[in-house]
Amino acid sequence: VVDLGASTGAFSHGVQALSGCRCHCVEAAKCNFEAIEETPYVQKHFAAMGGTAGPVTLNIVDDEFHWGSLDDPAGFAVTERQGVPGWTLAGLFAELGVETVDLLKVDIEGAEIALFDAADDATLRRCRQMTIEFHDFMDPGQTADVKRQLDRFDRLGFDYVVMARRQHGDVLVVNRDALGLS
Repeated sequence: VVDLGASTGAFSHGVQALSGCRCHCVEAAKCNFEAIEETPYVQKHFAAMGGTAGPVTLNIVDDEFHWGSLDDPAGFAVTERQGVPGWTLAGLFAELGVETVDLLKVDIEGAEIALFDAADDATLRRCRQMTIEFHDFMDPGQTADVKRQLDRFDRLGFDYVVMARRQHGDVLVVNRDALGLS
């Protein structure tokens, strides 16, 4: 499992406890990253995921979850700016040495379109399943880009189910070929 935008690692620890899998938590907000408890099966990695490999600035907002965004988040007060390493999906997979990802969780606060736009088709096909929080629920201007990306997944042999009532805040994507599904 690769958990992008891991926050404090609760999702990864829960999945690991249920399945016994290995989890990689990727988190960019320093406070959250430091709170992730590592185990032999849960490892943490400090980085901001997106379309850029190299240093980026994370804008931390003033709320209880201490989340951040690579863009200035509209409607939120930015209380801190942190310099963090930026990784692309292909760069992360190379860094981790993974060939196949059983589950890719993407909750990267608006950088998901840039992440997928920067990923080549072969990198995406290495994922068996993805759960993605697209941010068109916060910025309706992203809806066309979300639909473009979902069309790309379809062309690559993925099926998807939008789990949210409005927009695309919770999307399950399944790789038919990798899972042997008709």
